[in-house]
Amino acid sequence: MENEQTPPIQGSIGQTGAGVGMIGSKVEGALNEQMKKEFYSSYLYLSMAAHFESINLKGFANWMKIQANEETKHAMKIYNYTLERGGKVVFQRIDAPARQCQDSCIRRYTRPESNP
Repeated sequence: MENEQTPPIQGSIGQTGAGVGMIGSKVEGALNEQMKKEFYSSYLYLSMAAHFESINLKGFANWMKIQANEETKHAMKIYNYTLERGGKVVFQRIDAPARQCQDSCIRRYTRPESNP
């Protein structure tokens, strides 16, 4: 049965109005906010990867890029879930990671003895 198609999920892209699979505006807002947080986390990991690359710590940089990809996957799961249920994905501004946050995260990975 290799060529069987999966039936569409009710409330999928293009459907409007209340129905099975529709999500409420409060839930939709929360999903969009969480998606933003996942993308921000990816951004933060990438900023740390760039720092580690710049000081020739390739292993740390690679690990940070892997973490960034994980966060992006989380965001995309939320993106797909929202659309499949007839919700609207709203992209929000993602701020650059604060330098203070980058520095404290980098210290955590490079100087564990200084952590509380």
